[in-house]
Amino acid sequence: MHPTRWQRPGPVDAATPGPSAETVGAGDAAAPWRARLQRPDLEPCQFPGGCANSMEYAGAGRRPKYCYQVVGGVMHDRVNAKRIADGGTPARRRGEPDDALARPIARAGQTVTDQVAALIARLEEGGTELRDALGTLADPEAVAAEIAAAQRAARAEIDAAQAATDQARAEARAARDAAETERDHAVATRASLDTELAHARADLAQRDTELAAARAEAEQVSAELVAMRADLDAVTAERDTALAARDTAVTATTQVTGELAALTRDHSRTETELASARQRAEQLATERDTIAANLTAELAVARRDLDRTETDRARLADELHEAREQAAESRAARAGAESSLSALREQLLHDVDRERAYGEQRLTDAETRHTAQLADLRTELARARRRTTGRSAEKDLDPTDTDPDNIGNGVDAEPTIEPSRPPGARRARPRAAQRRPGPTATDSTAQPGDTAPQE
Repeated sequence: MHPTRWQRPGPVDAATPGPSAETVGAGDAAAPWRARLQRPDLEPCQFPGGCANSMEYAGAGRRPKYCYQVVGGVMHDRVNAKRIADGGTPARRRGEPDDALARPIARAGQTVTDQVAALIARLEEGGTELRDALGTLADPEAVAAEIAAAQRAARAEIDAAQAATDQARAEARAARDAAETERDHAVATRASLDTELAHARADLAQRDTELAAARAEAEQVSAELVAMRADLDAVTAERDTALAARDTAVTATTQVTGELAALTRDHSRTETELASARQRAEQLATERDTIAANLTAELAVARRDLDRTETDRARLADELHEAREQAAESRAARAGAESSLSALREQLLHDVDRERAYGEQRLTDAETRHTAQLADLRTELARARRRTTGRSAEKDLDPTDTDPDNIGNGVDAEPTIEPSRPPGARRARPRAAQRRPGPTATDSTAQPGDTAPQE
């Protein structure tokens, strides 16, 4: 059965369906907070060695890590988890006897054995990883592949820069040719427009001359009309005189009447011709103004095209200059990349040789430390076993046959092979290999394999 802990109710979601209005009004009117809450999350207990218990997490605060329940006589809390992680024995529940306290020698022997086994396993695992790393680092094929990859990348960048330079040159050359073609076309267009303008001006001058001649002709016709009017007035006066003598000059009156009709027809024809001349003069003036406006607009368009062509030519010249500068920069970058690649290859070969020698030296030091630590641990294990055997024999001795001066000394004297040390003390280990940092070495305070793991 999983333990349950009381959790403080969290905020109620407004969208979560609740009880019906009738139910609330009937029995829960005094408790509106009794709404359906969201189901809390279940967090498993993370006690070392595994635990089947789980805790509820309502979503506020830090997530629970341990169940704080007694399982197998051990409280699953943070203190016991830390003791187990450090290789120790967890504390038992209050009121239960601790078997380990009644047998300190066995407990010490078991602790030493467990630590020796754990240390041997860690050392073997570290030696295997170190050998794998040295094998990978000392593989000449991997080094050659990395160098070849770097060379291919550098060559690809150089080829891309060269292709970009060639493309820029081709585009600049094409733009320059197009600009020169447009300039020649603009010059030819301007020359043709100047010729057409000269012709238009000559035509306009000729039309002005014709218009002046027409005006002179119209003025002459007007003068003749004035003279005809004067003649008409004179004829009218003569007619009046002739009417007074009509009875005596019927023949002369008929003749004068016919002349007057002819003069009237001539007058009407002259007025019609004068109106046509005026209309033609106005039409010629309109045509002259239209031609002058069209020629002015075409000249302005030609000037704008010429200015735009000059601007495009200047822009293309600037782009050609920039393309040349980019090509120079690409050549400089190519030379720098080749020099950097050569230096990197030499430095990589030097670093590989140095790392190989350093790795071999570290492996030798690790094996030496491993051998020394195994000898120390075996010596301490033998001493602990002798102490255990001596104390057991001391308890089995008869008090009447035992010398009181030798009580507590043990049955067998401990061999004095080396000076005594406090229990648990370790022999001084040989100094780890130190390498000198190269030009590309990184500053690291701890290298793998330099020091043995501390518990």
